[in-house]
Amino acid sequence: VRELQAKIDRGENVQFETSDVHIAAVILKTFLRELSHPILTYQLYDSIIHFADLPKESRLSYCQDLVIKKLPDQNYVVLKYLVQFILLVVDRSDMNKMTVANLAVVFGPNLAWSNDKRMSLTSIGPINTFTEYLFSNMNQVFII
Repeated sequence: VRELQAKIDRGENVQFETSDVHIAAVILKTFLRELSHPILTYQLYDSIIHFADLPKESRLSYCQDLVIKKLPDQNYVVLKYLVQFILLVVDRSDMNKMTVANLAVVFGPNLAWSNDKRMSLTSIGPINTFTEYLFSNMNQVFII
């Protein structure tokens, strides 16, 4: 993985067709995790953690407010593109077993973390809940 990551960092072409498909996912997760700041910013962390406490009928407007109004433009664009890509993976979940819930577990902790970069067991569930909602409601959340 490190060797492939180094090649990508150098701008070299990498042929994923000849590699284990999981390596591409590991590289993407590693890239997100090693960013100096999370895509879902530190300022949104507490709001994301409390998302699961909201009544279901309030979740869409709350999520839209976080993503559209509070997320920096660059983060919005990257997150939207990433979610679109992830949903392409979900479209093949009958073959790859990667459902929205599974992908939320895989990517959620790599999209949002606290300022001290520590992930407590109590925060993983709420982050995954928010991420699953975001993935499941992509077309209603990313309206810009």
